Amino acid sequence: MAALIARDTGVEPDVIEGARGEFSIRVGGQVVASKDKRGFPDEAEVLAQVKQRVDLTDGKLYTLTEGTRTVLGKLQGLKQKHSSIVDVRGMGLLLAVQFDRNIALDVVTAGIEAGFLANPVAPNALRLMPPLIITNEQADEAVALLDKALSNVLAGARA
Repeated sequence: MAALIARDTGVEPDVIEGARGEFSIRVGGQVVASKDKRGFPDEAEVLAQVKQRVDLTDGKLYTLTEGTRTVLGKLQGLKQKHSSIVDVRGMGLLLAVQFDRNIALDVVTAGIEAGFLANPVAPNALRLMPPLIITNEQADEAVALLDKALSNVLAGARA
């Protein structure tokens, strides 16, 4: 099973455990595939679970939570809307949005006024730290508030 996962995903499992009818695969200490029914899951099911929970970016392994996928996906959508966003990145739920100009402090100030909190970690970058238990609705609201703050800053820059 380990060779199959490595071949199809590029990820080498740390541990494959199976006992008392339970099964799990760990990568980087995180459970990336599991089954609590009797019997070993089939190969397709295991690969689907690993691919859903693991992201190989720049040759590095990142395990993704549902919240990470939700927020990163919404931030990628915001990047498509605003050409001033040049990068969206993160690990776990420590995320960053990088701009093409030094507006991070202005976006943070506008965000606070709108009810959104972020850290300016560089003149052109924000750090976002949503909770691990973030819901899709909360992610929608947070990204909408960031969008509003960024739009206000950009509108002021054009005026």
